[in-house]
Amino acid sequence: MGEGIELPESHHEDHPLVLPVSITISIMAVFVAGVSLLGHRAHTEGLRLETQAASRWTQYQAKSIRLHETQEISDVVNLVAPMNKDLGDKLKEKYAKEVEHYESDKSDVSKEAKNLEDECDLTVRKPIDLMAEKHFWKLGWSSARSRF
Repeated sequence: MGEGIELPESHHEDHPLVLPVSITISIMAVFVAGVSLLGHRAHTEGLRLETQAASRWTQYQAKSIRLHETQEISDVVNLVAPMNKDLGDKLKEKYAKEVEHYESDKSDVSKEAKNLEDECDLTVRKPIDLMAEKHFWKLGWSSARSRF
């Protein structure tokens, strides 16, 4: 009872295709692993860019809020300025500079965010577009995009 089941011996080593098939399968496994690694890297890069773009849009929103607050304070200063002419003029000038500062910062941050989003789109979509072009070319179509 303690012996177990005996399996018939097979002599695969004697077959002439064992070595070429084994080497081919090994090479294909390495190729698939490499492609998988590159795909994961592209995906990670896309996520990094997407996170940076989201961060820039959050910064844009904060700048926008500060801009509106500064504009409201400027409106209040314009109402109160006639009471104390010198102080009112100084405050008007101060808040006018702040409004300009936040408006320019807002546009700069918006441009950065849009550039990051475009770069993210290229990073994520470029491999997909290349693969689609390759497969549609095999089918005899001139362009994958012309079909969709």
